[in-house]
Amino acid sequence: MKIARYVTSVACIALCVTGAVRTASAKAKPPDRTLQIRLDAIKSDPQEPRNHYNLAIEYHNRDMLDQASKAFQKALKVGKKNKEAHADVDLDCYQNLGFIALRQKKYGKAADWFASGLKLKPNDPVCLFRRGQAYFYGQNPKAAKKALEQYLSTTAGKPKASKQAPTALTYLGAMAMEKRQYNEAAKYFRQVIKEYPKQSKEAGTNLAIVLLTQGDRFAKKKQYAQAAPLYDEAAAADPSNADALKASARAHYELGTQLKDTEEPDEKKEFQRHFTLAERNFLRATKIDDDDFQSWYFAGLSQFELEKYGDMINSYTHSVKINPNQAEARYMLGLAQYRKQQFADALRQAEEAKKLSPKDRDTNNLVNNIHDAWINDLMNKGTEAISADRINEAIGHWEGVVELDPHNPDAPQYIKQARVHRDELIQEHTQRGDTAYQKGDLLTASNEWTAAAQLDPDNQTLQGKLKKVSKSKRVEAIRRQALAAYNARDMQTAMAKINEVLKIKPKDAATLALKRKIKRQQSSGVKATLANVDKLIKAGKLLQAKRNLERARKADPKNKQVGKQLLIVNTRIDNAIKRNKRTGTDAMRSGDKEAARKAFEAVLAFNPNDREAATAIKKLTGKESKAKVSAEKIKKLNRQGIFAYMQNDLKGAEKAWAAALKLDPDSNELKRSLSRVRTKMKKARSRPA
Repeated sequence: MKIARYVTSVACIALCVTGAVRTASAKAKPPDRTLQIRLDAIKSDPQEPRNHYNLAIEYHNRDMLDQASKAFQKALKVGKKNKEAHADVDLDCYQNLGFIALRQKKYGKAADWFASGLKLKPNDPVCLFRRGQAYFYGQNPKAAKKALEQYLSTTAGKPKASKQAPTALTYLGAMAMEKRQYNEAAKYFRQVIKEYPKQSKEAGTNLAIVLLTQGDRFAKKKQYAQAAPLYDEAAAADPSNADALKASARAHYELGTQLKDTEEPDEKKEFQRHFTLAERNFLRATKIDDDDFQSWYFAGLSQFELEKYGDMINSYTHSVKINPNQAEARYMLGLAQYRKQQFADALRQAEEAKKLSPKDRDTNNLVNNIHDAWINDLMNKGTEAISADRINEAIGHWEGVVELDPHNPDAPQYIKQARVHRDELIQEHTQRGDTAYQKGDLLTASNEWTAAAQLDPDNQTLQGKLKKVSKSKRVEAIRRQALAAYNARDMQTAMAKINEVLKIKPKDAATLALKRKIKRQQSSGVKATLANVDKLIKAGKLLQAKRNLERARKADPKNKQVGKQLLIVNTRIDNAIKRNKRTGTDAMRSGDKEAARKAFEAVLAFNPNDREAATAIKKLTGKESKAKVSAEKIKKLNRQGIFAYMQNDLKGAEKAWAAALKLDPDSNELKRSLSRVRTKMKKARSRPA
């Protein structure tokens, strides 16, 4: 995608030209009586050159330029006869005759008048500058350059005489630009910026135009290393120039892209630097024009390379809001949301991208990957919730699966069995609560009835039973449940119980103390996980690192460092999948089936549900891939464990989950499920018959 660029011509350079012509009297138009006085003075003494000079001024003030010119020339003619008055008047006459000629656009004549003035006074700054100006406007660049350089050298170091120096330098820069002598043009504009700060804004605008033109010459040849410094200086010279900002950003983006696959530490730093500059300048361009969807788009691409997915989502959201018909922008937005595990938003954007580009392979793969990942995420969350007896939560996750995939073979059965299991648990908790209440054990009664009410919040009978026990007993019962979950290292359940207590009694000291303890444990556990993850990443064990980070995030959902590391790991996994797919595809084309098989098996090791890789393996070998077969077996054993657990067959659940864990020893989900069922079995054995 190209950024719109508009090359500015020399005619657009800010010339800082002062158009006022010097006069010797007030600007206000005098009354006619004054003109008559000047005419009467000439009648009285026609040989006095100053009388003709004063009349010329009166004509000039009335914009009677032809009459003024004749009067100034008459003053010169008379002055030649009156040598005593001649020197006093002539220079002013030549200057004013030159001014009038400039106003009348008679540039050759103007140059001649100023040249005549210089014969009287060779270093006169007015005539030196105006002669150069006349040559400039008269399209005589060679003479203009010589005249203006003479003015600059003559007036150097003389502040009063060099007032027009910024304009002279601007003229010289414009002429150099016209001849495509860009280095020389830039030199003149830089001199204005350095020596005349008050004119630096206009000079900066002009310098930016020159530098952009220079940079474009390199960019057209894809010589971005040479173009980037020129564009950078252009953006610095004129921060309001959106073209300069975008050109600089694009050059750095291209330079960063060239270093994309580098492993050298110094080059990695350069990679980061280029994309950081690209992001910054694209975003600066959007501040000048908030409707520039392309700058938002490229800012998002830069943020993608910097793995700043939150910022990337913001950029692409702006871009598609301005121009909704961008298939690629919607694809990238969906990808960023997918990396952030914002599955609902990601799928919506990916499907919009698919509508705009139905045959795009990457877009179709992204839709499939988001859909499958969302289902897998909901299934895993449901499994975790059911093994922790958070049955309503599990049902909610599985209902989400059915909504996404009405033909899912497992979710409807899980939901049905979970509801049966929920009814059984409600009955068990209610009965144990009733028995405890009859024996006067209010704490146990509160504990059991609370557990039943959590499974069936709308049950009025249970709410009535809870009213029989005091608030303090209810608080203590739920706090004990929180403590039990904490001891079982189920921080999610523990925090849920803590929050439930605090709704009843917000300032309960013991509960707040337990909450702080849980927070410390979460923080400590996260630190240990992050340290371990760094080792796993260095060892190339990305899947294990991802699982550990997902576990840490569940323990401490608001931890930004965990979220950032998880995004980095997910990105590396996605990149590894893409690389292996490319390798596999290239190997298939060249007829190297073994290399292709290994590459696609590597893809499935990262994502057993990848349809493209699975299809390729079957095409190559005639069989399902080992990774897919193993994944299906693990899935089957996990399903058996869930059903056994919901039927209160704890031994059956333990057996199934233990077998699954042997096949996938790094699975945190299976580890947690197995730990919980064994804890429950231990409690069941210790409970009196």
